[in-house]
Amino acid sequence: MAGESAVSVDWDSQARRFIAPLRNFVRHRQLIEEGDSVLLACSGGSDSLSLLYMLAYLQPQLGFRLAAVHVDHGLRPESADDGRAVAEICQQLSVPCQVVRADTAAVVAEGYGGQEAARLARYRALWQVAGAGGHDKTAVGHQLDDRVETLLINLLRGTGSNGWSAMGSRLLLSGREIAGFLRQPRSDVDGKCWQIVRPLLNYRRSQLEEFCRRHRLPVREDSTNHQYSYLRNRIRGQLMPLLEQIRPGAAGNLARVAEWLAGESEVLEKIAGEFWQLNAVTGLDGGWRLPRPEFGRLDLAVRRRVAMLGWRQLYFSLTGCQAVYIEELCRLGATAAGSKTLVWPEGRMVTVDRRWISGRQLAGFANHGG
Repeated sequence: MAGESAVSVDWDSQARRFIAPLRNFVRHRQLIEEGDSVLLACSGGSDSLSLLYMLAYLQPQLGFRLAAVHVDHGLRPESADDGRAVAEICQQLSVPCQVVRADTAAVVAEGYGGQEAARLARYRALWQVAGAGGHDKTAVGHQLDDRVETLLINLLRGTGSNGWSAMGSRLLLSGREIAGFLRQPRSDVDGKCWQIVRPLLNYRRSQLEEFCRRHRLPVREDSTNHQYSYLRNRIRGQLMPLLEQIRPGAAGNLARVAEWLAGESEVLEKIAGEFWQLNAVTGLDGGWRLPRPEFGRLDLAVRRRVAMLGWRQLYFSLTGCQAVYIEELCRLGATAAGSKTLVWPEGRMVTVDRRWISGRQLAGFANHGG
């Protein structure tokens, strides 16, 4: 890429029509507002590269400030070249850019593996840049197909209804939730917040690839996207084409379902949150206690959401929350014949008796966020 002439988009009528859904989406959802400082995570792939060019074009119109960051995981021989390519494109577009190295090895040493380790290392690096730079929002290049793939992954893993809304347009995290999201000590993020936005959820992957081809944008290919040892790649390369063959338009239909469920999820979350505020007694260590009879009288859908709040209180995120844990707690909380202790992962326990439901963390286990 070095030494090549600048690559620019000809913002003709076709290109302006292409960008219109993005402009309308960010305005309607208030994802990017006048005066915002937006940090774009750019891998150099077709999704984030398209978003880089589109946000650079919209920047003067919407009145926000744009910067970019490329995270090098150091897992592929060509990864350093990707960083240099993104930095050069940003220079051509007059967009400030940082290239940072994710400490993937440190995450693997904590016991995480595969794509989960890479994801954690990437978001930890993004948080460091976003926090240090004082950026209001971090924009990522997830699009409609990513959302559908996440929905299918969550369904296959049995994550429960909260996972069905899959990748909403905005993720707002408090200090406690940042700690859970990044699996890091809460002391590192106390009093801070992080807003992650996804402006491309109305676009298909194929549309963004065609945008890059039409304008001859220098897309960087990640060879690991074709490795079927990863569940997401198998869904992308095998399951999604089959679903489209069985039912043309399946991806769009599933994305609409995810959007509908996201709206319903917000309502249930609000009702459950009000119950939690009125009834829960919480401790600084993440422990909590709820009155069992009041919990048992809730409608099952709300009971599930309250149980998920209990999970989030103990783990500081919903990562790893599976329906089997939530259903068991809801069943026992509605009957409570005697006392029963549920063992959850990573040294968490929930005890249900006639009067109380109590969640706590066993001594000797790391408390990310505590």
